[in-house]
Order: sequence, then structure tokens, then C-alpha cells
Amino acid sequence: MSTIAFPPASGSGGTTVITEKYTNAAAVPTTLGGITAGSTFSNKTMKEMWDMLLYPYINPAFTAFGITGITSTYEVGYTIPANNYTFTWAISNGINVAANSIRIEDVTKATTLVTGIANSGSTIAAIPSISKASATSHQWRITGTNTNNTTFNRTYTIAWQWRVYYGESALSTLVEADIKALRVSALASSANGTYGMLTGGYKWICYPTAMGLKTTFKDINTNFDVAMVAPITVNVTNQYGVTTSYYCHRTYNVLGSGINIDVS
Repeated sequence: MSTIAFPPASGSGGTTVITEKYTNAAAVPTTLGGITAGSTFSNKTMKEMWDMLLYPYINPAFTAFGITGITSTYEVGYTIPANNYTFTWAISNGINVAANSIRIEDVTKATTLVTGIANSGSTIAAIPSISKASATSHQWRITGTNTNNTTFNRTYTIAWQWRVYYGESALSTLVEADIKALRVSALASSANGTYGMLTGGYKWICYPTAMGLKTTFKDINTNFDVAMVAPITVNVTNQYGVTTSYYCHRTYNVLGSGINIDVS
């Protein structure tokens, strides 16, 4: 029970103490500090009232989640080896995390890796080998419970992608080896974007047919269309033995100067 103490009145021999509690069935109209709109009160001490007002409950939240040794992007066909991996995380307002409430799941495989562990910031769990034969993703999720018994979570997603090839060539048509020999190869989730081409030769852009046929090619410096011939289709087998078909576009003419081509 809370008390309020007042200095003694002049000539009195002690301190006047008032004990008081607060009850009000009327809903609070607006949020004030930690007292949310709609709250009512029954037999609350003054300490409880001031604590609610000045020290609002702040929900914890994951600010980071990852797996040491596993990056965010791989080429289609790559296999992540089976091993014990370290999962790491960070939580804001960790004081409000319930004890031993952390759980980590492999969402893609619908399996629980660890459960009922402390908010230590890291743990080790076994991951079986993972490989993808197409452009797709794999996801893990970490979940915690706050001291109000509400769960919160964060995910970590990695992707398998195909390579896009581009660059300059004197050749008017390409076979698989020529595509792989183009100046640039990069993992990509889409063929849309800007391709920086150097001087000389035809300008070639090759991307998996699964990304969809691109029909707009513009010089970003002038916004004029870049004349391109109809694409050829070539099967390409990557370094992990996975084959997919590619569209390959080239400029209609040999271009002596460099150009930045925006593709969509």
C-alpha cells in the first residue's frame, strides 16, 4: 500500500501520513505515457499509477538474426554442407523477454531446430545439407516470447540465383562457351537493370529465360531505344552441373563507343 508523507504542521510532533488508492471505471480517452487509451483502474496504489505513467512497457524486438558461415546468396546448384552452425541474434528491450523462450525453426523444411533456450545472443544447431536446382529461397525463423506472453519473431532468408552474362564480342552469334566468356557474369534475381558496356564489338546481354523475355532496351544517356536483334536461345550448364536456357540479345550493329543500356 502506498503512502504520501507531508511535513509536520507547525508545532506538531510528527509527520502526517495519508494512505490512498485509485479507482476509476471511466476509460482513459488518450494514451498517456504507459497508460494506453481505454485503460480503467481498480484499487491501484499511487506507486502503480506513477510507474504505469512514467515507465511504459516496451515490447522486445529482434534487431538482427543470421547464421555464421551462411551468406545471403548462392548460385543455383550450390550445396550448403551439413554442419553445426552458429545462429546469432540481437534483441532490443531484452529485459522484457521471458526466460528460456527462444525458438529457431527451419521454415522451408517445417522443422524446429532448437527450442526453450535463453536469450544468450547465439546458439549452435545442426543444419543438413541444402541445395537448390532452381532459383528459389530457404528461410529460417527465430521466435521469442515477451513477459506479457506475446510472441515476436524475425526471419533470415537466403536465395539461389542464376547468373546473368553481358559484355562485348565481335561475334554475331554465341554458343555456350562464348556466353560464359563474356566480360561480366553476376548472380541476379532479375534481368532488369542497367548494363554498362565498354567500347568495341556487339553488346551482348544473356539471361535465363525463366526471368521472362525483355523487350525494352534504352540508352540511359539519351533515352533512345537501342536497336537489338531478335534474341537467340542457348542452353547453359553452370559450374554445379545445372542446365537452363538463356535468352541472348545483341545490338543490331557493332558499336565503337561505350554505352549504358537499361533493360526492362
